[in-house]
Amino acid sequence: MNEVIQEGRNKEEALKAALEKLGVTREDVDVEVLETHREGLFGFIGSRPVKIRVFLKQHDDSNFNRIEEDFEDEIGHVQGNPHVAYPDNVTPEDVVKDFVTKVFSCLEVKCDIEVIEGENNIYVDIGGDDSGVIIGKFGQTLDALQFLTNVIMTKKYGNKKKILVNVGDYRQRRETSVKKLARSVARKVLKSKKPEALAPMPPQDRRIVHLTLSTYDHIATTSEGTGKNRKVIISYKD
Repeated sequence: MNEVIQEGRNKEEALKAALEKLGVTREDVDVEVLETHREGLFGFIGSRPVKIRVFLKQHDDSNFNRIEEDFEDEIGHVQGNPHVAYPDNVTPEDVVKDFVTKVFSCLEVKCDIEVIEGENNIYVDIGGDDSGVIIGKFGQTLDALQFLTNVIMTKKYGNKKKILVNVGDYRQRRETSVKKLARSVARKVLKSKKPEALAPMPPQDRRIVHLTLSTYDHIATTSEGTGKNRKVIISYKD
């Protein structure tokens, strides 16, 4: 499902319902107002709700591809060479920030970068006017950046801490949205006893669905398809 037509008492109510149906966050969609709210006689006779069309943003894979292409040589180089230690005056946070800055320069985006080293992870928080570009559809560009940063840090520097890249609280909101979608579809399957297929999702989102429904009685989840078309099937089981 790439779009929904949704009605509500106001735009905010309609948008919230549409996002739950699509299983996405506000950054993933565009909104078109089809009908505005109209008060009826005595407040209800002839009243008309708000009607909106909510549809997934057209995602340009060029951001994802450009990251991979521009750093392909560097990735190939570090995969074939043993890692080197950090210089005494350079911290892991410095190396991570330098790499992410180079990626943003490649993409010609301006973002604020804050890097914090925790006990087990290195956290990269991205902000600024262009930060939405880094998310991409379903967070795919954000995942690509996180993956490549981890590859560089592990292969080249032997970094043992996982790098977690986020734009604001996007990942938390995305996880909440996917969980709501999974539970909503599971309730529908329990009533109808007929399988339901979710829209294709990236691996992280599919994992959230599987984990969310793993404790449900009479519900089974499987993944079908390949590549970008891989999706979760929610089925009823006796």
